[in-house]
Amino acid sequence: MDVLGIRLHPWAVGGLGRDPSVWRNRSVALDTIIGPGPSERLLALARQAASPADFLTISTPLLDDCLRLCELPDDVVDLVSSLRGGDAVSIRQLVTRTGLGERTIRRRFERACGLPAGDLVGIFRFHRAREAIKAGRPLSEVADLAGYADQAHMTRDFRRFAGITPVPARKPAAFDVLYQR
Repeated sequence: MDVLGIRLHPWAVGGLGRDPSVWRNRSVALDTIIGPGPSERLLALARQAASPADFLTISTPLLDDCLRLCELPDDVVDLVSSLRGGDAVSIRQLVTRTGLGERTIRRRFERACGLPAGDLVGIFRFHRAREAIKAGRPLSEVADLAGYADQAHMTRDFRRFAGITPVPARKPAAFDVLYQR
């Protein structure tokens, strides 16, 4: 059995032109998302790749082509980019920066990304913390930099998203290349 997981930019899922919330928390055949032709080519690339880094390199053009066929919602891309870059670390900060209502922001995230806005905030906070930990920063400093209320909150998110505590996250992993920005 072949199993292939793909991590896209949060707004890219909505850019595929379907309701992404129906895919949340379930396995979905790749051909139902991107079509049988591209999914077969992607699986062939995965089989021939020597490493995760190699797969990332050879599959990016194909995935870019799949996403180019769809219109990406610019307003959501801007909101997600603010969260991803650390310009905003909460929904409230997005409300302040954009002037949009909180409910409007939450609806746009859900429709375009298939995830609630709060989940995306947590995911980006986790990734900021993970990068800072890999850079060797002290955990108490990392929690503050990433926007956590305290170190215990950060540890809970690490268990939720990675299944480990923050300390083992310092070690390099084979899949690290897949988490490039």
